[in-house]
Amino acid sequence: MGYINRFLLLVYSLAIAALALGVIVLCLHVLPTNEILNEIKYALSRWETIAVSGVVFLWSVHLLGCAISSGSSEGSSRGEMLILSGATGKVSVSIAAAGSLVEKTALAVSGVRSVKSKVRAVNTGDDSSELDVYLTLTIGQETMVTEIADEVRQSVADNIGKVLGVKTCKVEVEISDLVSGAPSKGPRVV
Repeated sequence: MGYINRFLLLVYSLAIAALALGVIVLCLHVLPTNEILNEIKYALSRWETIAVSGVVFLWSVHLLGCAISSGSSEGSSRGEMLILSGATGKVSVSIAAAGSLVEKTALAVSGVRSVKSKVRAVNTGDDSSELDVYLTLTIGQETMVTEIADEVRQSVADNIGKVLGVKTCKVEVEISDLVSGAPSKGPRVV
C-alpha cells in the first residue's frame, strides 16, 4: 500500500473513531438529543451530504480494493518466499534473493548489458516450490539474439538448479533493446 493510500486510511480511521465517539456521547445523553436530531435532519436535507457520502463510499471501495489486492504489480513481493526441501528440513529463500541470483547469472553471459527480472514462486503439491522467471534484457549487437537468449535461459536454469536446488524453472526472455559498441568495464570514477 502506497503512502497516499496509507494517509487516506489514517484519515478514514480517525473519521470512523470520531463517529463512534459521537454515538457514545449520544447514547450517554451528554448533549440534548432533540437539538442533535434537529441538526441531523437539516444535514440530511442538504445536497452536500449526498456528495460527501458518495466520496466516502468511493473511498471505502478503493481502500477495500487495496486491502484485497496482492500489493505488488512487479511480479514479486517482499514477503513472498521460495520453499526448498533439504535433507534435514525445509528452507525458505526470499524471492528478492532468487531475483538477485538470476540477474547476476544473466549479466555474466557475454553480450548482456542490463537485466530486469521478475521472479515468482509457484508452490507445488509436495511442500516445495518452483520458480517462474521473466527477464527483460538489453543486449549488444555483436551476437545473435537467439543465441544470447538460449544461453541466458540455460545459464539461469543451471545456476538456479546448482545454487537453490530447484529442478524445474521456467525462464522467459524478452529483449527490450539492442545497443551497439563495446560494453563498459565498470563505473567510472571522476
